[in-house]
Amino acid sequence: MVSILNFLPIFLAIILILILNITSKKFKAYKQTQEAKPTPKSIQFLHTHSRKIIYILTILSVIGIYFFYAATGRDPTKDTINTYGVVAVVLLFITLIPGLLQVYFAGFILNPLLVYARKAIGVSAFMFAFFHGLRNLIAYNVSLTTILSLPGQRPLAIILAAIALVILSLLALTSITKIEKGMGYKKWKWFHRTIYIVFVLIMFHIFIMAPKLQLLSSFSIVVNSFIVFFVLIEIEATSIKFRQKERTKLQNILFHIFLAGIIVFTFYQSYVWIKV
Repeated sequence: MVSILNFLPIFLAIILILILNITSKKFKAYKQTQEAKPTPKSIQFLHTHSRKIIYILTILSVIGIYFFYAATGRDPTKDTINTYGVVAVVLLFITLIPGLLQVYFAGFILNPLLVYARKAIGVSAFMFAFFHGLRNLIAYNVSLTTILSLPGQRPLAIILAAIALVILSLLALTSITKIEKGMGYKKWKWFHRTIYIVFVLIMFHIFIMAPKLQLLSSFSIVVNSFIVFFVLIEIEATSIKFRQKERTKLQNILFHIFLAGIIVFTFYQSYVWIKV
């Protein structure tokens, strides 16, 4: 049964968008009244060493998570798999934040640091996703036969996750400086936009593998609202960037039809996912 509660995540996401835009305008107005200040040395240090710090923390976290669950008497297999997966998704969302901050909060003092660190965060997301998949393969002796024999839509969820992991591995590989330079910035930039395909695949994977997210609860509403909100701000930010360059009338029409299609699809999925 579908009720007004199915629309709640959409309403909440739209309210968050309005709050974000109001805050963004006030921030821009505030920045216009402030004089430019030199970047503090502490931030300069982090900017220089942020990638190394992130890689070290990632390696320590991958190892530490397993031993933490083992030491506390919890199931080191199931809990480790789940944690690796959750961390991977969170890090992927974080990789989108620097770009959004540049659109909504241009002039924010941490923007250069976050943009520089984004590559390392993306690679770290791949590492957690890789170990999430690897732990599943080892723990449950996964094969194509066992995958296809799983009930419901679980085989589809695993296949989608496998495709996402392949794309993520290519994104991580092309983050190597020499390969990036060899591709050329434009090709590299376009290829790395496949991260949005990864997000779509992973979202379907999560909702299929975690049926609790399809049941009406405060947690499922929060998660659903957050996803809709993130999609909407990405669409708005993309639209803002698109309008900064001259386009033909046909390009404008096709682009906005494409964005409208994404919005409709997102609203529809948000509407039908939660079972009331």
